[in-house]
Amino acid sequence: MKSLIAILLISVFSVVITAQGFDKQLASARPNPDGSFQITGGTGGLFALDVHIKFYTDCGRSAWLPCQRKIDLKIPGSYVTRTSDVQQFFDVGSLNLQLKFKDEDTSCFN
Repeated sequence: MKSLIAILLISVFSVVITAQGFDKQLASARPNPDGSFQITGGTGGLFALDVHIKFYTDCGRSAWLPCQRKIDLKIPGSYVTRTSDVQQFFDVGSLNLQLKFKDEDTSCFN
């Protein structure tokens, strides 16, 4: 799978790459002090993967809610390969985690 790079405005989060359908964790990372991260992951599977990057954060959550916010973004298939060689980087860009994202969820067990 491709490497992912992002510069984020908030550095209190964790990142997980998963394959949807199986929800198998392919990789995880924590940000650098400046909020940036690079993550790669993969599997030796034969079938095409529906890969997502998930951000788990306390940023912007209600004080009464003990669970973390989960932001789930789909990685375009053109960035997913069957080898560990990076051919093209996927740049998540800058994300303000205080914003509400479409289909955002919460997770108490991550």
